[in-house]
Amino acid sequence: MLFVHGLFGRGADLVPFAEALLAGRARAVIPDLLAHGDSPALPPEANLGTMADAIVALLDRLDLAEPLPVVAHSMGGRIALRLHERHPGRLGRLVLLDTPAGTIDERRSPLSPFLRALSLAPSRAATRPELLAPFQRVMMGDLLRAWMESRVVEAAEGFGWNFDRQALIDYRNNTLLEALWDVVEGLGPGRLSVYAPRVSVYLRRAERARYEQCGIEVVSVEGARHDLYANVPVPVLEQIRAAVSP
Repeated sequence: MLFVHGLFGRGADLVPFAEALLAGRARAVIPDLLAHGDSPALPPEANLGTMADAIVALLDRLDLAEPLPVVAHSMGGRIALRLHERHPGRLGRLVLLDTPAGTIDERRSPLSPFLRALSLAPSRAATRPELLAPFQRVMMGDLLRAWMESRVVEAAEGFGWNFDRQALIDYRNNTLLEALWDVVEGLGPGRLSVYAPRVSVYLRRAERARYEQCGIEVVSVEGARHDLYANVPVPVLEQIRAAVSP
């Protein structure tokens, strides 16, 4: 089973969830996306298709039995939908966790303040606090803060970043207007399931209604946050297992 993490995450974030979901009955494939974790940097003009093609290249090297079921979180779900469109027959059933399938309004995205701070941060600074100063007033969850701090590196001349900030910002901006409703409609409720927190800043009312127009219920997970994979109630875990299993 393929697991795809979200923007500013890494594959390791999903390992406990994958272990609980599979319970030793299947093999988990959990890559770091390009520009995340230990994977290579993004090429110029990257978009969701770029990420999808990189995952397919990995699957080719692993030579796995297909179609491969998928559980994907947030942006990872958008990549999974694009992968299904570009490479028909490679994926089996899909479970999306708090994934918007339509275009994303930058003004309403909770990531926009963080990305503005990321673009304003200096390339180098004498101290770590000086490098991170633009983030002082930005609200960040634990995972996003941990990701950011893991990207700070110390060198002889001070502190800097260990990734191409502009390439990742450009990638995110390139993907904002990518709409995937045609893919959702093609999959339908027989092959696609969607889960989200009861109140989500990613799946707002209009987004949920559009899923329902495609015949797909957005299952609300009580008490969950955007990283709902981090603490999935057992009944929901069983429901996801059933949804993604052949």
